[in-house]
Amino acid sequence: MQRSLVNCVLSGQLPPCRALFGDWQWPFQVVLLAASLGGCVSDAGQPPEPKPKTLVGPAVPYDFDRARYDARLEAPGGASARAEILRVRWADVLRIVAYVSILDDPGFYKTLSQDQLGVLSPSSWGQRIDSDLTAPIEVGQSRQCRIEGDCLANIRALESGVVHILGDLSATVVVDGQGEIVIGGSVTETGRIVADGITKVLVGGDFRGQAVSSGSLMMWVHGSLTGDVETGAPSTDLHIMGDFTGSVRPHEKGALLAIDVHGFMAESDVTAILEHGYTDANFSIGISDVSPGVHFGGLLEGMKRLTGSWVVHRQDSQRALQDGGAVANVSKD
Repeated sequence: MQRSLVNCVLSGQLPPCRALFGDWQWPFQVVLLAASLGGCVSDAGQPPEPKPKTLVGPAVPYDFDRARYDARLEAPGGASARAEILRVRWADVLRIVAYVSILDDPGFYKTLSQDQLGVLSPSSWGQRIDSDLTAPIEVGQSRQCRIEGDCLANIRALESGVVHILGDLSATVVVDGQGEIVIGGSVTETGRIVADGITKVLVGGDFRGQAVSSGSLMMWVHGSLTGDVETGAPSTDLHIMGDFTGSVRPHEKGALLAIDVHGFMAESDVTAILEHGYTDANFSIGISDVSPGVHFGGLLEGMKRLTGSWVVHRQDSQRALQDGGAVANVSKD
């Protein structure tokens, strides 16, 4: 059985979960392998079209054509067509979840074991809304909820709950314990995440809202971050695939901070964060308005103490900042 499962994964043809295990879940390693290979199957049972190969370099495992999904969602169509687009995009977002989980083991282990690349075990869901969420809900201890549209009302997930939102977040999600939040779309200006404990967040689009953490937070944003993040203790890790033009500051007292920006982040934004007096703050920045190399906080003009270091990989002083302008396939909502 295990050999046939691996063969199915490698061939890109994943059989329905119930045909193999009834209501059991797939082995976690098989789910992770399948997600990493991108071997998900459409509802019609056909594997995705192969992408053109390039000799420039290796494929980016966390990349997906977000602009195409945005264009399809903006095009005229009914509720059923929109729901289908969100479900297909969700499969791409899960590949990012699997990739991040390999980098940050155990990562989003609850999400991967629960969602099974879109093949669900319905009895295990605490709450499942098959459209937009328009009334507040509360998720019980260590339970999961899945919103198959936009989140327009508040969610409270108690004691290590898991929240999946296929659309955008435009309300408040509160989690504690060892919680996981995965959002297929963006966190809008009215979207808010309040976290206590050890929390992992993944956003498939832009982050334009607010995150407040009093514990440890790992947040991966596939688009740009223009919103606000209040960090807790003992540590915060932020991964931004687009540009950083938002703000980061301690919720109470500065602790450990690591920020990885693949797009543009200005020197002034780095300085503003360092001035909050974090115990240790380190940055990796794809593009900035200063020369490439390693810079130390204590050497910046006006700084009184060594608070961390930051490395810049490429300089572009004249670059006009635009949402998603630094990363291919990251578009403005």
